[in-house]
Formats: sequence, C-alpha cells, structure tokens
Amino acid sequence: MDVVFDFRAGVSLAGSWHLVMGSCDALPGPPML
Repeated sequence: MDVVFDFRAGVSLAGSWHLVMGSCDALPGPPML
C-alpha cells in the first residue's frame, strides 16, 4: 500500500468536500488530521 498516495488522496477529497460545502459551514465536515 502507498501511504503517501492514500494521504494525498484523503487531502484532495477533504479539499473537494470543503469546496462543495464551503457555503454550508454549519454542516459537519470530514475529520481533519
């Protein structure tokens, strides 16, 4: 398994989530490590 790839994929996913839900700050987002 590639830990670096998984980490970068997780960050990308989190970034995309915040871009989509940026106007809905009241909603809980994914856990940020």
